[in-house]
Amino acid sequence: MTTARVIIGILALGCESACGIASSLVSFEMVERVNERLPKDQQFAPLWWYWSKNLRLWREYKALYPDGSLLRNLRALGVLIFVCLFTGVWDFGFFAVTLLYTLLLCDGADEIFTPAKPAGYERSSLPGISLARHYQPGIL
Repeated sequence: MTTARVIIGILALGCESACGIASSLVSFEMVERVNERLPKDQQFAPLWWYWSKNLRLWREYKALYPDGSLLRNLRALGVLIFVCLFTGVWDFGFFAVTLLYTLLLCDGADEIFTPAKPAGYERSSLPGISLARHYQPGIL
């Protein structure tokens, strides 16, 4: 692995971490702005976030701040996180190692793309009929 690839990978993973922190700060700002305008019993608690709670926050923010940019910023940061993560993982050779491991485990690329043979069947040795399979009696 060359030095340039290592530097690109480290920068991509660092960018991914920075975007993650920035998206958390944007989310906290969104919660603060929405909580300013909601009644006390409908305000968002700062802990225990889950998907439906996020969806409700985003709906409330969009209703209260139709021209607000925080939701757009949050989505852009989310895209950047995945782009940087994918770039870093690709740059460090994760996909190449996975493919190499698969090729070694399957003993060649032919077995990856060839369906498994059922027990008791074998390929025909007849010329021109290479995909035909014949039943072998006695083998189940």
